[in-house]
Amino acid sequence: MNIYALTSLLAAVICVFIGNFIYYKNPENYLNKLVAILSILVAFLAFIEFGYRQAETINTAVFWLKLSTLWPFVPSILINISLVFTDKKELLKHKLTYFLIYTPAIIISVVGLLTYSGAVHEYWGWTYVLYPITPFFAMLSIWSIFGGLLTSLIILTYYLNAKEELEKKQTKYIFLGLFAPLIFSIMTDLILPLSSIRIPELTMTSITVGLIFIVYGIWRYRFPILTPAMAADKIISTMSNFLIILNIRRKILLVNQSALNLLKYSKEDLIGKNSEFIFNTGKWKMKFFRMLI
Repeated sequence: MNIYALTSLLAAVICVFIGNFIYYKNPENYLNKLVAILSILVAFLAFIEFGYRQAETINTAVFWLKLSTLWPFVPSILINISLVFTDKKELLKHKLTYFLIYTPAIIISVVGLLTYSGAVHEYWGWTYVLYPITPFFAMLSIWSIFGGLLTSLIILTYYLNAKEELEKKQTKYIFLGLFAPLIFSIMTDLILPLSSIRIPELTMTSITVGLIFIVYGIWRYRFPILTPAMAADKIISTMSNFLIILNIRRKILLVNQSALNLLKYSKEDLIGKNSEFIFNTGKWKMKFFRMLI
């Protein structure tokens, strides 16, 4: 077994550990689930990388390389994570958003599974054939770059608008842990090879390092309970008393299960509505806001 294949195997083991750690840190949090899914997917892709690097024949290498065509789902999950992290609730309510995020990944992966057929042996083991550039490789490259840039823009905008120091630090870890490895992998696996400079693929290793940054953020900043809204959601989900949380414009941000049971509404019916949707009389409204003060 060469050292490069061993590095891929080590990355796979670390990502499995990271995925479990993040998930069990807060299994009810949607963001935790997404980061855990990303970790397990990267672990699987790193194991696939181990498989084709140390393959004994070209046919075995091609088999493993076909499985690696699941990579397009990584940019999709990154985009999804960025939308959840920045609390883009309106976008996430629509099925069209998920369709636009994941359909390109499905199409590119299917094209790769059906058309990929080449492998070349380098000093670090078997790897993908770059030339001639196939439709699959072109689509894969465009989608990876687009996903990285979109993720960067969403997170950078959130960072610039963040008012609390904790939010800025958390955003910094998201940026370093998710975006920077993607850009690094594009440079080493796409830009340099196009310049006739071939080096061992570092995508899985760099993303594994990025996920380690996220683990540090979990330990250092109790991340990814990332925003006041998410923290409040965790607290109120365990309360037995009637509780509704409003923003400064008196719109409903969070509501616990006791309130839903009493009011006979679902959470989707109330989130984002003005408090007058529930307390629609002056007497009730004055009493309610007096309680808040």
